[in-house]
Amino acid sequence: MQQKENALARYRIKQNYLNRCFILLLSDKMGMFDFLKGETEEQKMKIKREERQQKMEMQKKLIENKGKPLKILIQDTYEITGIGLVAVGRVESGIAEIGQQVVVRPSGATGEIKTIEANHQKLQQAAPGTSIGFSISGINKSQIGKGSIVEILE
Repeated sequence: MQQKENALARYRIKQNYLNRCFILLLSDKMGMFDFLKGETEEQKMKIKREERQQKMEMQKKLIENKGKPLKILIQDTYEITGIGLVAVGRVESGIAEIGQQVVVRPSGATGEIKTIEANHQKLQQAAPGTSIGFSISGINKSQIGKGSIVEILE
């Protein structure tokens, strides 16, 4: 009697094992485990091509935006002793230069760009796509804030 139960138990174990193997083989045929194999060389090349195209399109857009009027989207502002009001933002179009007269929208306040800095380096001008910090004279912190737009004064 014991031998029959042992044989039956071994049979059940083998049957469960075979069922699991069958499910795994079927899943593999359906492509459910493709993520374990990694990307093929063809997929890697396609991704690299797409990334290159995106970068080229971005560069074209930045070059097109160079000729347009200055527009800086403000992300934050700080009051720094010895320097004054410092605004941080990204140049969306045009070229920001030291000494430019600018207007802040929507408040309408006017001022002058005194210094420009990007990545802890002082710059004379900043092109589109550059994230910069710049000090402005003639503007209070209440007149400029997150979401404000700095444009060239005409």
